Amino acid sequence: MKVKTRETLLNWILLLLPFIALVLEVMPSGAVLIFQSAPPSEPIRKTYSYFSFMTFGNANFGPLLTGVLTIVLTLLLITYLISKQIKVLYVVVIVSFISVVTSLFPLTLGINFYSLIGLFISLILIIEAIFALYLYRTLVKKPTLG
Repeated sequence: MKVKTRETLLNWILLLLPFIALVLEVMPSGAVLIFQSAPPSEPIRKTYSYFSFMTFGNANFGPLLTGVLTIVLTLLLITYLISKQIKVLYVVVIVSFISVVTSLFPLTLGINFYSLIGLFISLILIIEAIFALYLYRTLVKKPTLG
């Protein structure tokens, strides 16, 4: 496969992954809150969109931050694809790794605050970060130490 073809394919994958993550984040089953009702009953588990202020107001900051960072990541990728500036791609790498960290914030509250949709979003963002780093490394061609 030609280098230019590989770069074009990576660019399309980099643009497609945040859109898939955004579709999953908009779904009303990504972010989880657990409410405790009066004792003897079981806790109530409710799910919300990543863009719901309900989760942010109940100290589950990760979903909203991840949603905002995914939008920023998408806009940066569009900017990179138009301008082809390596500096913008470097910012994409940084934002994508930060979004991976914020997508894992609900795990600090417990595994019950993490959903299957949240896991898929985290995996998509991890793949995005790895592909962005790979593309950046191939374009910059930095020598490795060792």
